[in-house]
Amino acid sequence: MLDCGLESCATVFERRLVVRVEQADKLIAASQDRTKKIMEPVAPKIREELKQTKDQFRALLTPEQQTRFDEMLKKPPHSRDSRGRMPGKSEKAPGGGDGAE
Repeated sequence: MLDCGLESCATVFERRLVVRVEQADKLIAASQDRTKKIMEPVAPKIREELKQTKDQFRALLTPEQQTRFDEMLKKPPHSRDSRGRMPGKSEKAPGGGDGAE
């Protein structure tokens, strides 16, 4: 799957592949329509599963960690890397340990 990051996919196609934005927009819109139809029947189940997982994960955290977790979830998804880290944050947990506080 193409990950366009903060740019629109059409802009990425135009800049990197010299495809007209109008062409890319038309193709992307058609794909989004097809994807929406595929996702409609399962989307509520997926949302519920994600909510349950988030709630279960949050229950494992200390109150301080819950506050940080809640703040992290307020950030737009594109402002985090593939492992959920904010840009510029090191991989080490606070205190330099293994993540256990």
